[in-house]
Amino acid sequence: MKKIFLLILTALAFASCTLYMDEPEDDKKGKDDNIENGDGFSSPRTDVTADGTTTYQFNPTTKVFDETNSQYVLNAEDSVVWLSTSTPYEMIPRVGDAIYSTFSEKFPNAMMGKVVSVTKENGMIKCVYGSTSLGHVFKELEVHYEIPIGAYTDSTIANKSLVEKVKYAKQRTRKEYEFKPEISHYSFEINGEKSLYEKKWFSGSLKGHVSFDYEERKYRKVNFDLDLVDRSFYFSYSDSTITDITWDLGNTAEFKAKILAFDTNLLSGKALKIVPLEINIAIPSTPFVVNIDPSLEGSFSGNAQAKFSTHSVSVKRYGAEKKKGWDEAKIIEDKYDKSTARVAELSANYTAELDAVVTVGVTVAKFKDNVNVGASFTFGPKFDLTAGLNFVDNEYLITRPLTLDGSLVLKAALDIHIQWNEKYPIFTLTPVLADYTIPLFTWYLTSNLSSFNIIPLERNQSGEYKEKYRAEAYLTLSQSEQPEALEVNLNIYNNENKLVKVERMDKATDYGTGLVKFRKDFEIDSKKDETYYGVITYSNGEKIYRFDDKIPFGVKIYMSLDKCRQAEGTYNPKARKHYNFEARGSLKTVGSSKVSQWGLRFRLYDKYGKPVSESQCTYFDPTDGAKSWGLKISSKKKGPYVLKIEPIYKTGYGTSTKVNVVEDKIVELPLDPDFGECKEKDWEKPDVYVNLTDKK
Repeated sequence: MKKIFLLILTALAFASCTLYMDEPEDDKKGKDDNIENGDGFSSPRTDVTADGTTTYQFNPTTKVFDETNSQYVLNAEDSVVWLSTSTPYEMIPRVGDAIYSTFSEKFPNAMMGKVVSVTKENGMIKCVYGSTSLGHVFKELEVHYEIPIGAYTDSTIANKSLVEKVKYAKQRTRKEYEFKPEISHYSFEINGEKSLYEKKWFSGSLKGHVSFDYEERKYRKVNFDLDLVDRSFYFSYSDSTITDITWDLGNTAEFKAKILAFDTNLLSGKALKIVPLEINIAIPSTPFVVNIDPSLEGSFSGNAQAKFSTHSVSVKRYGAEKKKGWDEAKIIEDKYDKSTARVAELSANYTAELDAVVTVGVTVAKFKDNVNVGASFTFGPKFDLTAGLNFVDNEYLITRPLTLDGSLVLKAALDIHIQWNEKYPIFTLTPVLADYTIPLFTWYLTSNLSSFNIIPLERNQSGEYKEKYRAEAYLTLSQSEQPEALEVNLNIYNNENKLVKVERMDKATDYGTGLVKFRKDFEIDSKKDETYYGVITYSNGEKIYRFDDKIPFGVKIYMSLDKCRQAEGTYNPKARKHYNFEARGSLKTVGSSKVSQWGLRFRLYDKYGKPVSESQCTYFDPTDGAKSWGLKISSKKKGPYVLKIEPIYKTGYGTSTKVNVVEDKIVELPLDPDFGECKEKDWEKPDVYVNLTDKK
């Protein structure tokens, strides 16, 4: 209890450092200009510092020794204050009055007490005081403070006096108020590599790395709330420790083996199995000799990496609390510990290849040891195993489903080698003639999100602030998974990454090849004018898997069209009676998402609504901001026309040609042939120009 009492006095010391002192500078203290301050005597006064606020009003019988009247204080001792005889009569305390001072040079330990005697001794006024209560000093007192202990344990001020620390508290700005934790950081990294040459026919290498990172952050602070009017207070001293530990382990492997070789010299062969074979074809009447060398080679390479991160929080809190009506204070002594595996990242990429290699060489018999010209042909199967999985908040985040890809490799290369003797090669060239990989199959060993889209269904005109959408997701399931056993959910997040809605999706179509379509119609609140994001999760009854793909949608749309207008409409008789139109506008993009491309598409209709022409998709950089565009139209007919401007985007799902249209942001612009010359002479040149020609 004694320890808590001392901490309360410390908190009061810093809280009281603002009482009846010089007004703090606004730019330093962040003072609220809307506070109507009194003088602290006839009306309450509120002082604001970087640490908090203090509202107070002294009792009429309280004598305050501040920076102004401390000139009459000759000396201050424990329980005794010596005043000059020139002290104004109204400032001299009376027996029974309360006296108070903040920390200052004259009162290094501050002062608060009840006067028990006032006498004259040795030409001075001797004022003796004893202990008293806050209610005797203050008519009203409200203190709300959050004091960072670390700021006062810094080596630059830790050994200074309490008065100097109080001055530091008064002078600190709000920017300096930000809690700066005590940080302990340790890390190490080990890298290793091992090359293997155990056999002539075999070569390989192993690489690995291990890194460890430890960071501990301590946040120490005092929370103090005092309400003298309600006779209540709350005080706590908290010591919070946050520890992050990260492990990073990885390895890279590469092995090559020549499994089978055909060789005439069994002792010189470098293969697991040597088959004696001599294929030397001498061409009649020529000095050329053709050599054929078939072999079978295998290779295995790849890498795997694992990252584990733990996040531990430990909070110790000590203090006291008393509320109105309580007979005595309640002691606070809490301890909270929690440790979680915040992130675990696993990724792997391995390739196994089996190649049949045929090398054909042509040489001149007389110079067979010096000049060799040949070609090599390689063909064989290749298998790629890839996976990417993160563990976040008890969910498995699929960044890359466990996938096995099979393909056929076809390669062809020349091999030209010229040397003077065995020790001095002169020229070696191996140009690649062909290198093809033909996909054969793709097997998903875990579910894969093949395509995902959210489609606006209709705009709500009733004013109920509800918009209707349809979510469609195509999942390719593994061999062991059945659609009926899966629970597929659509998770809706707002632009602050807060989960606002979860909808279970229904199976719509089973295509019988592992591909299953899931669908859900839903409504979203449009009143808040936000961007939303859709995320697909599925569960097999044991674990929850979440795909990292996100689809943006919502009322605060992530793209919009602005200042769409006709800029020009003139008749050009010299250009084979073509009518030229020009439209300009701006495309605004807002919000971050998985959108890979923003863009526009233009469609031209006649006055009866019949399609006339359309442009190719025009794309912009996927960054927030506005992009100005211009459209030039050349037509044989005078018009009028209707130009439909469609904002589009790509998300990388499905095929590369798939385009998503933001239906509720389409703009229809009438093109009037009598518009005349461009009325917007001050327009800057657009960032992108698009041409559209009506050939009908």
